Amino acid sequence: MKSKAEFLSLAEELKSYILSFLPWQDILRCASVCKALHHTYTSSSELQYITELGGQRLIPVPNTNLHNYTSYSERLQLLRDEARAWFKLDIVRSPSRTVTLPKIILDSHEEATMSLADGHLYLWDENGGSAIILPILPGPSQRTFE
Repeated sequence: MKSKAEFLSLAEELKSYILSFLPWQDILRCASVCKALHHTYTSSSELQYITELGGQRLIPVPNTNLHNYTSYSERLQLLRDEARAWFKLDIVRSPSRTVTLPKIILDSHEEATMSLADGHLYLWDENGGSAIILPILPGPSQRTFE
């Protein structure tokens, strides 16, 4: 009789590696249906990073610099710190000013909600589920440098 190799009997590292090929929604589904897979998910910074990226509708950027490698746990912490910073952003209390936008941006986001805060213009299209953040550069400096 042949012995069966079951997925749950694999080492944690192998389960995590296999799950990392799934879309972020499927990783969450797997973690929610089985205690062993939930443990695999909570013990893997890479799986949590994949789901955080997907949940925030961000795309992964490959880390191609071998001399300056950032671990998944560091990336996950940076991602969570950035998410917390967005929750602290108070668009209502920010001072407003008039900016001129190129016509192409206005035409492609005519139904978007627009806000200006912290030197950035935020365009949010709820129907299309997309967002654009544009930096608003300050006016020319009045100071003279010698």
